[in-house]
Amino acid sequence: MSEFPQVQGPRTMDKARRPWTDIEDQTLRHLVSQFGYARGRHGRWTDIARGLPDRTAKECRKRWFHSLDPSVRKGRWAQQEDRILLEGFARLGPAWSDICLLISGRKDDQCSKRYNDILAPSARDRLRGWSEEEDQVLRDSVQSLGHRWSAISALFPGRPPLTCRNRWRHLSAKQAMVSRGEDSGSPRSRFSVRLTYQPIV
Repeated sequence: MSEFPQVQGPRTMDKARRPWTDIEDQTLRHLVSQFGYARGRHGRWTDIARGLPDRTAKECRKRWFHSLDPSVRKGRWAQQEDRILLEGFARLGPAWSDICLLISGRKDDQCSKRYNDILAPSARDRLRGWSEEEDQVLRDSVQSLGHRWSAISALFPGRPPLTCRNRWRHLSAKQAMVSRGEDSGSPRSRFSVRLTYQPIV
């Protein structure tokens, strides 16, 4: 008999998307210390997942690499990291699990997102100003699609999902100030917008 509980039957979407609990995080840390892991896609994630009911190997891997791995480097990218990322992409293409091995502390998903949202030629228009028509399309898209930024960004060539999300937050902050009767041109209001709007870095 396996020492780990087995997941029986198909899981519902709600279960697949439910937040991780503190107990699950503690269990995952213990299992990773027991079985180990690889920086790339290959590792003993199937074995690790057996110890976590209702979690797949992919979910365990993503949770570890995105949130729990103490070696993960987060925050602003250095110019040298961008250079290595661009050189790696030019040589290997979108082989993110291989490219991430070239950049200490960065994972494959981080490299993919950094390239596609910031460095790719298709993302060069991300800093271009937004027209009133684009803002309205963005509002309508959020109304119909919710916060599905990848789907929304498909309506705006050259604008990555992160750019669309940040523009929406900027518009939402301005609307909130109008609702409170504040002047969006005042120093206090501009400061409030900058706090809400996350720059793309």
